[in-house]
Formats: sequence, structure tokens, C-alpha cells
Amino acid sequence: FTGINPAVTVTADTQRLQLNATYDPNLILYEPSHGQNVVAQNLNAQAHSTVVQDMFYVDLSAFALENAFELNYEIDRDAAIALVNIGGSMTNIKIMEAGVTAFSRDITIGGSTISEEIQKNMSIGFKEAEKIKLGIIPREMNRADIVAQVKDAVEFICREIRKTFDMYEKTSEMKVSKVYLSGGSCLMEGIDLLIHQNLNLEVEIINSFRNVYCNDKHFDEQYIEAMGPVAAIPVGLALRMSNDK
Repeated sequence: FTGINPAVTVTADTQRLQLNATYDPNLILYEPSHGQNVVAQNLNAQAHSTVVQDMFYVDLSAFALENAFELNYEIDRDAAIALVNIGGSMTNIKIMEAGVTAFSRDITIGGSTISEEIQKNMSIGFKEAEKIKLGIIPREMNRADIVAQVKDAVEFICREIRKTFDMYEKTSEMKVSKVYLSGGSCLMEGIDLLIHQNLNLEVEIINSFRNVYCNDKHFDEQYIEAMGPVAAIPVGLALRMSNDK
């Protein structure tokens, strides 16, 4: 037989400790179409930590996302909704059924998938592709070509989101009725509409500062509004209390 056991670990060292995904698949092939062929997969969920004086927390992204949502939105006890946080290289999905966590999944694709699609097709650097993704398109570039590449990349992300919904719906009497979207990718204009078109579900971008008082003498109101979807997980982490279990 043939055994293949690649492993990919991505780590980062920043002011806020981040424990990113480790993907460890194990493929064992005896012969084509053999009944004992095995593919085993292991994906460790992304985690974050919050460091406060005299306290140290480690929290899953999905739970921090839930905390931020519950602070700012009313829970629908008669529906299943999905919290979807599209970060740079990771998308966190948390499905809440009647206000209770029912399903969570982290997938190792994110907004960088869109930038990489633009980079590949336009033969440019990643930083330039990131600017184009956010709407800063040079005059010499065809906007229609860029839009087509963005649509292809978002469609790919949505296929993985839909797979997650399908996994949940196989074991539940409810179906996901609405998506609440957050993450840095929300800075891309129209991403909520693209995801709505792909999933055929209502999509709303989260404002994680909706019920948070911000002194307008110290914070620019437009900036806080723009950062609302980006800050969902940090806000959720900040809500942790010393007596939390």
C-alpha cells in the first residue's frame, strides 16, 4: 500500500497570540477502488487569546464571534442563523439554532483567496491585488475582468459555506435562514450581495459596535462604523470577564 501523510501548520506571533489551523491528512491507498482505502483528516480549529493584566484567556474564534453577536443583536428563538466570519486565511462558521450553538466549523480559505485569484490572473503582486480587491483599480485595468475574478473566488468560498450548512441540515429539522457576515473581507464593497446571490439567503453585515458606546470626541463615527464587521472577534474576546468559565 501507499501512505501519504502531509501536514501543514500555520502560526503567527503578534501582540495577541493566535493559534492558527493545523491540517494533518493521512491517505492510505492499497489499490484503485479497494474497499480498505482510507482518507483520515484532522483540522484543528483556529484560536485566539486575550491578555489582560493578571488574566490570560484562550478562546475559539467561533465563541468570540457568538459573544459579539449576542451583545448587539436579538436572538431569534424560532430560527437557525449562521455567523460567518471571513478573515484573511480562515473562515469561521457558527450556526445557532433557536439561540443555541448547533454547529461550528473553521475552513482554511478566506479573503486572501480573492486576492490570490486577482494576483494570478492579472500577473501582479499580492499587495496590489489586495488594493484592487478593495476597489482601488488602476485606470489601465478592465473593471469587468476584475469583477469576474472576484465573483469566481467568492463562489468558491460560498461552496464551502454551503457544504457546512448541508452538514448541519442533515441532522437538524431546521434550515439556515439568514447569514450574519463579519471579518476583514466585509471591507470589499458588495460582498454581502455576492454571497446572497450564491447562497440564496438573506445576508446582513454585522456591526459589532451596534450596542457599544463610543465617545465621538475620541473616535471617528465613520471609522467605527467601517470597522464594525472587522472587529467582531476582537469585540467578542474583549467581552470575556474574570469570572467567565
